[in-house]
Amino acid sequence: MRGLILPSRSRTRGSPLDQTRDCYRMKPRVFFEQWQATSVFKREVIQVEKSMTEVEYFSRQAKWLREAHLASIFAQKTGAKRVRLAANDVKREDFEVLLRNGNAMQVQAAEAIQPGRKRKEEYLRLAELGSWAERDPVENWLERRRALPAIIREIAKNKTAKGYSRSISLLIYVNLGPTYGYWNDEIEVDLIECTAPARGQFRTVWALWNDRLYRCWPTPFLGLRWSSQ
Repeated sequence: MRGLILPSRSRTRGSPLDQTRDCYRMKPRVFFEQWQATSVFKREVIQVEKSMTEVEYFSRQAKWLREAHLASIFAQKTGAKRVRLAANDVKREDFEVLLRNGNAMQVQAAEAIQPGRKRKEEYLRLAELGSWAERDPVENWLERRRALPAIIREIAKNKTAKGYSRSISLLIYVNLGPTYGYWNDEIEVDLIECTAPARGQFRTVWALWNDRLYRCWPTPFLGLRWSSQ
């Protein structure tokens, strides 16, 4: 299972380093640090992703691309007009969107995954085996469900403890793996309740889960509904 839902792409062979160089020649990070129309930003992110294998995508060097992927989703789902990554030396936010009401929103993003999970190693193993050798039994679904509240709550606490400006919004990407439609109502409640430590510490608090964007604070909205504040 992929860590992010990515567009399908061909898996090119050859040196990972050569492939990474090829993708950066397409559009370097600095391109994504400039304001781009949301549709253009998303299109160019996809083009870079298509040029990379999953192993490359989950490498440390491609962290900025994963942030760009989240930025493109957030911008699209909020109906933002424009979006850009934060400059490489900016430590406050990860990306910024320009909303249709003319307001800019700076967003600090965090990913909720199982502790100790290393996706690059997962895809290296997949490359060796040629296919997933492990099944996903029901016990795994239940384990992910039980782990979700504590992981989200810990991220909210850790981000709050870092003392970001209250003008910045927080986005938590919940990437614990599928629960195949089970416990959806319960999980939606968890998204709101478990992000409580971040309330009042950020301008707005959001969660991205199951391909839906939830505004958790203030005035929680579920699904794709949202309102700028």
